[in-house]
Amino acid sequence: MEWVKGNQSKLHLVRWDILNRPLQQGGLQIRDPSLANLALGGKIIWKLYAGKNHPVSKILWKKYLKGGSLRNLTIASTPIGTTIWNFVKRSIDHIQKHLYRISRNG
Repeated sequence: MEWVKGNQSKLHLVRWDILNRPLQQGGLQIRDPSLANLALGGKIIWKLYAGKNHPVSKILWKKYLKGGSLRNLTIASTPIGTTIWNFVKRSIDHIQKHLYRISRNG
């Protein structure tokens, strides 16, 4: 590859851990896409619980859960499914590890 001579700027590569840093520390404050995906998966799971009358929730409950519950769901217990269901399955493991109930907390 040959560089063009003249007044053109060069491309500088930066490590991901530097991009994640806050602006005050010299980073670009870009959040990790895998964590953003987990958060979006959690949002879909919440909508499955809270909005059971929503058409998408009805379809997912009828097709994949069949009277079960998300709390007892394991990734291996359901067949290969749609894109949104596979997204939920990837998020459910993380949600189950970090979700707990605090008694007497309303």
